[in-house]
Amino acid sequence: MTRLSCARSNAIAFVGVIALACVLPARSARAESKWVDRPYVASLFRFTGEAGYGVAFGNRLANLGIPDTTKSVDTGGAFYVGAALSLPIGLEVGVRTGFRLGDAGKSTRADEFGRMYDITTFGTGADAAANPEINLRSSLFGNKIVELGAEGRFIIPAATGTSFGQVSGLHLRVHAPTLLRAETAILFPTIFASGGTEWAIAMPVSVWFQIGDFYVGGLSGFRAYRYPLERTDVIAGVGAGYTFAGMFDVKAQLLTQRINDSDWSRAAGFGLGASIVAP
Repeated sequence: MTRLSCARSNAIAFVGVIALACVLPARSARAESKWVDRPYVASLFRFTGEAGYGVAFGNRLANLGIPDTTKSVDTGGAFYVGAALSLPIGLEVGVRTGFRLGDAGKSTRADEFGRMYDITTFGTGADAAANPEINLRSSLFGNKIVELGAEGRFIIPAATGTSFGQVSGLHLRVHAPTLLRAETAILFPTIFASGGTEWAIAMPVSVWFQIGDFYVGGLSGFRAYRYPLERTDVIAGVGAGYTFAGMFDVKAQLLTQRINDSDWSRAAGFGLGASIVAP
């Protein structure tokens, strides 16, 4: 099956699920305390803050595009911070960035592993400070079982040698209240570089299970780079977290960004983080 056929099949699946969901009762505007029940866009005027620390195991020369035969592994560390506010008309506005430690933190872009449960980061550069991103999320349709949302992410080219970019697409969430949440998306990253427009297709997938205030899940998906790279990365990982008082979460994840590569361990890493939703 071609990638175009896959995209069409996913579009049909989106439409089919949404049509089925139209007969279901509407979701309450109140944000749920259980992780698996939380809506794609938080309730009106709710603030979300998050921070994480990522550790990446990568090869510095390979990440810089320089041939390397030593098979060495560099361990890089970086911090990630982000915040968002839910506004009227079902819109959530957020900002985020990362701060990398040392050369290894920059070349491995270790902050990507500190962005908890988000495996679709693009165009953040290789400086000590990652390119900041402005993120807009909108709820197109939602109830307690099914949600459809849109995302528009704008990448500000603050890092050396980077260009303005964007990531846009659709997210689909399916909830089994208090028990399970499954999510997928189809995203189209684009970097408007001076040497030509760089673009890719990404489809993240996650499934979460709730056990009391604890939750655990699997992370996967693919990123198909079409220009200037011709490469497809398959991502695999696991995540877990615990919610305190219905509003404060501690989180952890372990993943590799290229499980389909023979050197998959040199694209691996882990992250620890925390987030708060208020009021």
